[in-house]
Amino acid sequence: MKKRKIGLLVGLGCTTLLLASCGNSPQKEFASFIEEQNSQTVGTWDFNMAIDDMKLSESTSAQPGNPIVNMIVTQVKDASIGGTVQVDMAKDMKFGLDMKMKAMGMEIPFNMIGDFGKEPKLYMATDMMEYVMTIAQSMAGGASETQPDFSKIKGKYIDLSQTPTAESKKEWKELYKEVARSKEDQKEFTKLYVDFIKGLDKKTFTKKEDVISHTFTKKEIEDLFTEIAKASEEKEVDVKEVFKDFKDMTLKVDVNPKKDSMVSLVTLSPKGEKNAESGIDSMTLKITTNLKDKKANIQLPKKEDIISQNEFEKAMPSGAALGGDSEKISKEEFEEVKSMLTENQDTVDKEAAKEFLESEKDSFTEEQYKELQDLLK
Repeated sequence: MKKRKIGLLVGLGCTTLLLASCGNSPQKEFASFIEEQNSQTVGTWDFNMAIDDMKLSESTSAQPGNPIVNMIVTQVKDASIGGTVQVDMAKDMKFGLDMKMKAMGMEIPFNMIGDFGKEPKLYMATDMMEYVMTIAQSMAGGASETQPDFSKIKGKYIDLSQTPTAESKKEWKELYKEVARSKEDQKEFTKLYVDFIKGLDKKTFTKKEDVISHTFTKKEIEDLFTEIAKASEEKEVDVKEVFKDFKDMTLKVDVNPKKDSMVSLVTLSPKGEKNAESGIDSMTLKITTNLKDKKANIQLPKKEDIISQNEFEKAMPSGAALGGDSEKISKEEFEEVKSMLTENQDTVDKEAAKEFLESEKDSFTEEQYKELQDLLK
């Protein structure tokens, strides 16, 4: 009888272990991790974003004389964004972003702190401006005769939430409402996302050591976006319209619950005309995140470290960013721009070109601006 009892206990123990292992399937572990991460309202995360791979289309590869595409590919492959983000949306509704943008052989620091309480505040560190000016001046063909005194703004923060007009105040109130709503929206989105994951084929989830993986297909991504659109205020959004320019799209997600880390690989493949316009056959973006701490230590700038936008503008003389006091381009430069648009009228993205032209309107005379506008009709 005693042996039978021991055998029964062993059998029950084995059965319990088997049931436990079945309960913790890769799919369930994956869903649990996503739910926990998305429900984290307070925390500190490290992150990094970079182009992991880029393949040119055959037509582009066969045209070594296309310097613009080749230059963009080189710059994009070398570029990355990484840093730390802190969030405290449980009570204080604050965030802090401290990151570096690597581009053109430089590391540009970017720091922003926000408080979306009853009196919303948004501050941006000025340290990045010296790097931005250097890049702008190099693109404009040299340093300005009037150099900004960066010592006056070093270690300072610009108050972006200044509200000198009634319209601005109204915009900030609306922003506060949106952030407050987003807390509830996040809960709804998390439930929707987790339920969606649980509804997928469990065989598509794999586990190797501590890493659980799933690759979302284009159809799965479309289906998820459709569910999100239905649940949100954007019910009229045509999801298929968003995806129509891609012949394929995948999202490979690797999660490591033990390390609180996640690696996502987004691969996009444009199709048809979009492929020809961009010159890119496929591009893969790699995003890594790691929950460092389930706490956040967000400190708003001290009063003496805050400067107004007017004070900032006084420290940055007009024309300094353009490499000179004259903001108008030369006749020769205008002819180059005009020639480039004329030669590439069939391939240039006219909407993007119009937006760029509008942003650089002050660089042209009225006649030059109108002439370029006519070329883009």
